[in-house]
Amino acid sequence: SRDGLLSLQVNGKTDASTGGDLKTQALTAHLPLLLHAAASEPAARVLVIGLGSGITAAAALTHPVGSLHVVEISPEVVEAARLFEEANRGALRDPRTTLLIRDARAHLLFGDGGPHTAPGGAPPYDVIASQPSNPWVAGQAILFTQEFFSLARERLAPGGLMCQWLQGQGLAPEDFRSIVATFASVYTNVSLWEESTSGGDYLLVGSDRPFAIDALRLAGAMARPEVAADLARIEVISPADLLTHFVAGDDEIDRFARDAIVQTEDRLALEFTAPAAIHRETLGAILRILEPIRTDPARLAGIGTSLATDLSRRARIAR
Repeated sequence: SRDGLLSLQVNGKTDASTGGDLKTQALTAHLPLLLHAAASEPAARVLVIGLGSGITAAAALTHPVGSLHVVEISPEVVEAARLFEEANRGALRDPRTTLLIRDARAHLLFGDGGPHTAPGGAPPYDVIASQPSNPWVAGQAILFTQEFFSLARERLAPGGLMCQWLQGQGLAPEDFRSIVATFASVYTNVSLWEESTSGGDYLLVGSDRPFAIDALRLAGAMARPEVAADLARIEVISPADLLTHFVAGDDEIDRFARDAIVQTEDRLALEFTAPAAIHRETLGAILRILEPIRTDPARLAGIGTSLATDLSRRARIAR
């Protein structure tokens, strides 16, 4: 653009950029990796589904990961991502990165055939970050199904985390609830996070273990120079900055998703309902249905008194 922003468009639709999408792209990796480090230890094996601009992969590589698999179905997206090297810092050239041009479901089913592949499938990952295109795009709704989320869970190591991107704009509130319900039907512990308090993009984080944060571990993980520098460009400086993106946890998610449709591959209503809302202004309605379940991040387990006090103060100011 004239002001120097770079965007990647697929069939005319912007799927990544160095502008308004930057924060979501970075948080999609930083959030689960920081939560994993805060709960137990830094993640060693990471999978990113959807290359886009490569900014999510770059964010993951600021952490002490041992290996990063990036699965992208379109060779043309890979070609375009190389134009974002200033923003993604040459993530595809990092020796820890393995680029796999293939279907994400096929990878989760069969893996890459490498020495670390578990019997019958992909290697176990500590973190999986999935950022497909919008569910109204042809062929994408299947990546928001119970079967797909189950495949990802099977490829997570014990205590591993899956982070799933979810749009708030141009998606009907019932479809939004349905995707949350579908994700929650697979993961026993789920939390919902937002890119900003004004809505837009959301992140679901799922695990097989209760959601808890060790404040000292979180602060230590965020203090790594490369991590801190990358977080600074999306205005996340302190643990409180990160945790203010929290929307709701297990109990609230259960209440929010109750009676919503669960998307399955053989009854994939989302493939038909999502396109119907493309040109509708739905974000306001989604913000309204989220308001009753919003939870003070000070209630998060293990964050400590001083951080809880800071979070409560910020929540009051935001309200």
